[in-house]
Order: sequence, then C-alpha cells, then structure tokens
Amino acid sequence: GYVSEQDFFSVCRSMEAASIRTGWPHESSLYRQLCGKLWVAEMSLNKDYWVPPTTRVQLSEFKADGRQAATRALETLMQLRSSVWGKEPVPFEDFKGVAKLGFSWCGSDVLPFRGLNSLVSNLGKLFGSSDVESTVCMVQEMVPGVIGEHRIICMYDKAAGTVRREALWMENMSPGTAPHKYKLQSLDVAEFKVAGSHCVPDGSVASRVFRGDVAAQRDAEAKGAVLAERWMQWFKTQAPEPPQCTRLDFLVGHRGAGEADVWTCEVGECGASLCSVEVHGRNLAALNHAISHDPSGRFPMLLPKTIPRNNGSKS
Repeated sequence: GYVSEQDFFSVCRSMEAASIRTGWPHESSLYRQLCGKLWVAEMSLNKDYWVPPTTRVQLSEFKADGRQAATRALETLMQLRSSVWGKEPVPFEDFKGVAKLGFSWCGSDVLPFRGLNSLVSNLGKLFGSSDVESTVCMVQEMVPGVIGEHRIICMYDKAAGTVRREALWMENMSPGTAPHKYKLQSLDVAEFKVAGSHCVPDGSVASRVFRGDVAAQRDAEAKGAVLAERWMQWFKTQAPEPPQCTRLDFLVGHRGAGEADVWTCEVGECGASLCSVEVHGRNLAALNHAISHDPSGRFPMLLPKTIPRNNGSKS
C-alpha cells in the first residue's frame, strides 16, 4: 500500500502550520520538490547544472488529443535544445527521449521513446496506469552514450558547518521495474540503461566503465564535484540550512580520450539508498537536523571522521 501525494503533503502542511517541524526526510516544501521531480524542467534551462532539455505534458491536453500533445512536447524540446545548447533540430522519428512521472521511485515510471508514435504510446501507458494520480508527465531528451552513473552523497555536518561528500560509481543494467510494471516484452529504445544495484570498486572504475581511460574517469569525477557544489548552492534557494543528506546522481558519457560528459539525472531526498555507504553519517546528520535546539549542548554532534563502506547489499 501507499499514501497518496495529496494526502501525505496535506498532513505535513497541517503539522507544520501547528509549528511541528517535519524532520524526515525534509520539510514538506523541499521534499515535494525532490520526490515530485518538480525541479527538473526549470533547471534544464540552466546549462551550468547539465539537466537534459525537459518539458511537461498535461493529462488534460493528452486526453483531448494525445498526438497533438506529444507533437507540441517534441517541438518544445527542439526549441530548448537550440536555445540552451545550440543544437540543431533532428527529425522527430529519430529523436530519443524518456517520459517519466514524478512521485515515483526506482525508475518504475520511466519509459524511453523514439519518435512521435513511440512517445504517444508511452504517454498513454504512463497516464493510463491504475495506480497513477499524476496529471503531468515529464518528457526529456535522452542522454546518449551513457556508460555508467556517478553518485555523490552529500551529508551536512551541522557541528562543523561543512558538507561531507562520499562519491561512488554504479554499473549500468537493463531496466526491469518499468517493463515489469507495464507488462512490456521490450522497450522502444533497446540501448536504454539504468543504474544497477552494484557499486563499482574504486580501483576498477577506469577498467570497467572507461575502458582503461583513467584521465576520463578523473575528468568525470572533477565535473561531478563541480556539479555537486552547484546543487548545494541550489538547495540554499529552498531553505537557509543545507539538507541533512542528499544523493546526487549523474549520467556519464565517454566523450573521447581523457574527456567525459556528466549530466544531472537525480537530486534525491534523504532516505534514498546509500548504495555502499554505511548509515553512520546520514543517520547522525538527520538526528542533528531533527534536534533544532538542545539546551544541554550535546547536539549537533560532529559526523564521524570516516564512514565505512559495504558491498552495497545493506543500503
């Protein structure tokens, strides 16, 4: 079972109006931004954040004329590709993208498409699902040539006034959740991949992800670190204090020798999988956040100097 978006946030807002803070995973306004992926379309206008061109399709428009709604979405993406990235238009039938719903997890409502007919079909599947309450669907250009996913877990050390970062790499895999949910034998874009559940050991990233190109790995990690800092700046527009924990997911492509492209895929909420990072830092950061005032002076507590890792099966 689940609690619907409207019911959940209605309760949160009522509690907050009564001066009861939401301590987990975030204050309701920020949590809704993150789990609803409400930031994606707007932030795709800013090249510095490397969010692929994104627009939205409204359910009411799709019900009135699905093909027209999908056509308008593709026309808008072509305009965004041109105005933001300086890219030339491509024929609709050659265009690859993803349609995705907010307030959904584990890629269960993410379907790739190629061309107009494919987009119409996949929008129909997403909007037609019996357990979907969303009245809007994101349509986004697909990042080409993704070879892996770089993730940075950011934990706020309130006592030190700094942000601890734990970086890791995930291997690609064929999606399983969405095809199972929508009873699909195959996806419309065969090469579409998602992050798997297995972390790549630090010493094996270059060989397993970049075909031995260590310089490209370092380039990707450097660009990821810059993006992480920018996203921490973005969080300041949501609240004065950094989030107790967020996981930033980046899609990585191997552009050429020594070079990588790094695109923002997800800005996750506290409580998302820590992949292989143990819970020590995240839990203490969340506790520090929950205890806003401690007369005893015990909190906030410093995060541990080192945070152990596991094989990914625990978190």
